[in-house]
Amino acid sequence: MPLFLIAFFSLLYPFLSDLSDTNNNNKRFVISLPVDRSEIVLSNYVKALLFLIMNLTILYLLSIFMPSYKSVNFESIVLTLLVSILIISLYYPLLFTLGIKRVIYAIVGIILGCFILAPYIANLLTKNKLDFIMEMSESGAFIIIVLLATTLIFFLSIKYSTFITSVA
Repeated sequence: MPLFLIAFFSLLYPFLSDLSDTNNNNKRFVISLPVDRSEIVLSNYVKALLFLIMNLTILYLLSIFMPSYKSVNFESIVLTLLVSILIISLYYPLLFTLGIKRVIYAIVGIILGCFILAPYIANLLTKNKLDFIMEMSESGAFIIIVLLATTLIFFLSIKYSTFITSVA
């Protein structure tokens, strides 16, 4: 199974649970609990990360123990993890700022945009106009920079989400 599908399904769980919470009007109950709103925000991030790590671990173990399963290297799992963390870092601030209905519209727009831009990106890749990105991604420094940037964006996302929920 391709890594992007694992990342997609890993990110689908938090999205669907947030959608279910909204449909069941669970927000009133959660806010009435004797916990800070910042703890509620952190629990959402932890939930998404745990589910993501669990799915990636299962994928990695399947690739090791099942010979018919396509082999997955550790670097591709780390990059998938980092990209998924970036998506989580964008999703929750949007959720707490805009609400679930507007986030659904944004996700549909992004997916449609990807389909519209896919031929253009494929054209760039076939004409070797993006070779510098491929060369950069093979260096160890690139992964460290991406790791640091992802970590910074993730913590800024938590801070922003906590701020938004404390103001509301």
